[in-house]
Amino acid sequence: MAAKQQFQPPTDEAGLITWIEAKAQKQQGRLPLYQIKRNIAFTLGQQWMIWDAQARTMRLPQQNPQSPNSVKKLTINKIGSIVERTASKLTKEAIAPECRPASDDQDDISAAKVGTRILTHELARLEWTKKQVEFIFWPIITGCSYWQVSWDATAGPVLDIDPEGKLHQGEVVLDPVPWPELVVDPNADSLRDAIWARRTKAMTREAVWEQWGKEVESDTKPIMDDMLSIANAGGGHMAATSDTADMVAVKQFWSVPCRAFPKGIVITYCGTTVLEKMDFPYKHGRLPFVQQDLLPGIGRREGRTWVTDLIPMQIDYNDARSREADQRNKMSPKLMVPKGAMGSMDEQRASSRVEVYPYSPINGKPDWLIPDSGWLQQHETTMKRADIEMGERSGQSDASTGTAAPTSAAASLIALQEADDTKLATSVKLLAVTVQEIGWHILNLVKQYWTEERTIRTWSEAGDLEAQRFTGADVSDSLDVYVSPESLLPRSKAARQDLVFKLQGAGMLTDVRRALQIIDEPGMDAFMDNLSLDAKQAQRENSHLRNGELQQVHTFDNHVVHIAEHDDFRKSYEYEQLPPEIRSVVDAHVLVHHEQVLGSMQTPVGGAPAAAPGAVPPAPGTPNDPMMMGLEEAMEPQQAAQGQPAFPGDNTGGTGTPPAEDYPERQIRDAVGIGGPGQPGQSPFLGAGQQAATMR
Repeated sequence: MAAKQQFQPPTDEAGLITWIEAKAQKQQGRLPLYQIKRNIAFTLGQQWMIWDAQARTMRLPQQNPQSPNSVKKLTINKIGSIVERTASKLTKEAIAPECRPASDDQDDISAAKVGTRILTHELARLEWTKKQVEFIFWPIITGCSYWQVSWDATAGPVLDIDPEGKLHQGEVVLDPVPWPELVVDPNADSLRDAIWARRTKAMTREAVWEQWGKEVESDTKPIMDDMLSIANAGGGHMAATSDTADMVAVKQFWSVPCRAFPKGIVITYCGTTVLEKMDFPYKHGRLPFVQQDLLPGIGRREGRTWVTDLIPMQIDYNDARSREADQRNKMSPKLMVPKGAMGSMDEQRASSRVEVYPYSPINGKPDWLIPDSGWLQQHETTMKRADIEMGERSGQSDASTGTAAPTSAAASLIALQEADDTKLATSVKLLAVTVQEIGWHILNLVKQYWTEERTIRTWSEAGDLEAQRFTGADVSDSLDVYVSPESLLPRSKAARQDLVFKLQGAGMLTDVRRALQIIDEPGMDAFMDNLSLDAKQAQRENSHLRNGELQQVHTFDNHVVHIAEHDDFRKSYEYEQLPPEIRSVVDAHVLVHHEQVLGSMQTPVGGAPAAAPGAVPPAPGTPNDPMMMGLEEAMEPQQAAQGQPAFPGDNTGGTGTPPAEDYPERQIRDAVGIGGPGQPGQSPFLGAGQQAATMR
């Protein structure tokens, strides 16, 4: 019975808050607040900070500036540079999550495309790129942080105004949560398995009243001091000016349905005042938090960071630089004068080349130490060793920082860069998992709360704005959100260009638009716009061709782009479901484009005689138009064999047969080995002689 009373939550609000606080306090001890504050202080350049146990914050030590032997304390912030460079690498590549179908069924494939469009729209609306750049420093510095993905019924456009207030549309909200703000169920190996979590957020009393309409008392407990000192660990200058008396700690406890709370619970409170209380609202049954780690934790759920390991090296580096500056200072000219001997003249400005040190005549003239001749080499060696060790621990060699020697071989630089990227791969994979989890939460909230159609705006690969309307019912129950970790690894411009050249040389990349997207070279917008016009034209042709409507091939067409767009259509499920005669229309149209490409690459032999000077070319679309004639010739062999007329109005009844093949053509194929068993097939675009020439 005692155990049941201990685990069963009280029914009254005051007792429930006390029960939650006792439950969270057991987990609070695992939070390394001191180390978190120290990591933040060192990253922000406050590297001579000491821990003040009474004030529960970091502060700068005091020293006597009048002493000629006081050591100058220099800060060369190597940790800050390493952290910023790591953040740049992790956010350099655009993150593009996509939904993968659960099967190869066409309905699942279509649902996956809808999910990808909705996810792309929501991430853009939530300003994911900006938030990720700002948030990424928390997991790098502290090793672990969180995202909260929840539904806010008070967000979005106002739909109506009732006596209780404004009725909003409601939106998905994405809120970054630093590690110290969240206490999680200690029995969970991951947030997916966690039953409860409690978030603490610092707010002003006015903000609490504005959001919940209740007045609360100021919070003077240590938890408030902890949160403010974490926010100001970079020097504490804000803590001295902030009005902490008006700040309060607002706490929100989440629990999924369990034995203690059969319907789950979400309770928001400040002190002993309950601000809001409701059952667990989400059908997906998970806590609305997603964890992001820099490195996996060993023996614990929370991640870890190499910043903790860099701090002793940074201290040693700063000490070496400070001693070097101190030795240089001691070697400069000094003037020791009794206090008051220089009258009203500012003793520190008596000379720009001589340091003036006043002293008390009662205590006598002070002495200072003179360095030996070998101090410079000793300190240079110490600093260089510390610099190398810090780079090795963080996975950033001289090749990554751009400080490699100019005489270094290119192969060695590439090997060093690949080694650094390999060390970063673990963090990149954890980032990909985080984005996948965020996408899963967003789509499940959309499925639950989008009860009416909403307009989704996305940008196509060609840079076109596409708008469609969807509801939550359009989101499938079995979607798999996926982010490729390899796509997040930083890749240099030279490496991308080399990749494009290799793919083109192997014949695996024939679309110039895909090549330009991979290279991502600036200044190509105008060229991409022209290619986009060609792609749109080909897509319009596809819409006509799928209805069996013949489309003319123009001399001004970009045939390569047209072929790529038409081939994409021919690979689709929609094309496979078309009748054979409609597919023949599409195939014949693409065949004419291929013939135009081949015609521009070679000089025709035995072709049509050149037009007389001044002759008027046939009008487009007329029977004598070469493009239309080529289209007819391309379609006749295919459709006549199927018993179909080549064109509407053809009076042959489909009984015509393809013209007999010339004997020289057949003789050439037999001679070089084309079309026989185990031999290359006959090319539909090349003559026998042309194909034989390519096989030499």
